[in-house]
Amino acid sequence: MNCFRRNYRLAIVLAAVLSGSQSAQASSSLIADLNEASKSMVRVSALAEGFDSSSAGTGLLRMEKTGAGILITSSGVIVTNAHTLAGAQKVAVQTHDGQQWPAALIAVSGEDDLALLKIETGKALPFAQLASAEQLTAGDTLYTIGNSMFLKQTLSEGILLGIGRKGAGPWGGGADAALLRISFKVYPGDSGTPILSRQGKLYGIISANAGQTAIAVSSSRILLGLEKFYPEWSGS
Repeated sequence: MNCFRRNYRLAIVLAAVLSGSQSAQASSSLIADLNEASKSMVRVSALAEGFDSSSAGTGLLRMEKTGAGILITSSGVIVTNAHTLAGAQKVAVQTHDGQQWPAALIAVSGEDDLALLKIETGKALPFAQLASAEQLTAGDTLYTIGNSMFLKQTLSEGILLGIGRKGAGPWGGGADAALLRISFKVYPGDSGTPILSRQGKLYGIISANAGQTAIAVSSSRILLGLEKFYPEWSGS
């Protein structure tokens, strides 16, 4: 669990991420911004129950899937992957302070592999600000914070390799920057982890891997769902 992609435990040693020509001030700013963004990450646990009907069955079966999610409003709206929640009867979320909360499903788009959850904590929560994926170009540097059992809370730096555009999905859109392909290696448990700018703004969440690269659903598709299903949203 303490193996590091890039010795960055959000305590943070960034020498492996930053080039030697960058100033200490820039390094400090990057550390602070990404450390702040990490507070918006949550652990999503999806629980399903059923009965074992096999001849050797012992009765009730409890199955749990886990992934990551990101708070995108201070009031507790979270974006995660639809595939993490598939078949779930109960969903719980653990915030960065270790507290666990029941989560309600707001909306799901299996086609985009996105789901919106809501937790009620009675307090303002740290959240990631959405950035426009439309402003990205191939070659941009992006970051993610790992959630796998081996590389939890570790930073990876990657290069945007390509942008996938497609037609409208269940939440709308059309010809937008729907998918991002980035030079991150994806491990089990990394689903739902954020794609971040160096300022800690959210460009998308990891959905799948393609060889040694990551496929992420972009902030453009996340924003469509937020505007459609959470009209209270006003950018915070």
